[in-house]
Amino acid sequence: MSVTDNESAAARAFWAEGEQVVPALRIRPPENATEQALLGWMNMHITMEREANRPISGWAYRSVFELVLEHGRWFNPVSLPAAIPRGPERECFHNAAAIERAHPHLRYVEGFAIVTGSPVATAHAWCTDGDGNAIDPTWTELGEDTAYFGIPLAPTLRPNPRFSSGVLERPETLYPLLQDGLTAST
Repeated sequence: MSVTDNESAAARAFWAEGEQVVPALRIRPPENATEQALLGWMNMHITMEREANRPISGWAYRSVFELVLEHGRWFNPVSLPAAIPRGPERECFHNAAAIERAHPHLRYVEGFAIVTGSPVATAHAWCTDGDGNAIDPTWTELGEDTAYFGIPLAPTLRPNPRFSSGVLERPETLYPLLQDGLTAST
């Protein structure tokens, strides 16, 4: 069996009879307690969604948590490069999209993250470079206990500048992804 076959099998089977099955060949396992907490938080939301709601006929995913766990990956927290300005707090979606426009070698990412000093994961946006680093123009308190897990989104998927929410938060952009899944153009 090829690695691609293993990855597809793992992705199809990451939930088996209520048991957590992380697609181990597709993503690396958590490397520290913060990453484990973030993964556990996503799995907790998936479990609650599966227990509370029936599948939606014709939809690929029940929730943003399933979508992100299926298609996401870990990103390494790094210091913000000197050439990239810090954006306003609480405007991560706008900040990351603006940084990507100004620095075309970076790619916009949405997902979930935990910042140093916070016990709670949150929806978040950042950029990534070709090395899998999280280039975060919003958060300032990065440390060893910061964790990022998300999906690099296609250029056609960016937050609407009129709103302070991201692509994976707004019904008009999230629902088509939950219904159809991600494709080469998304």
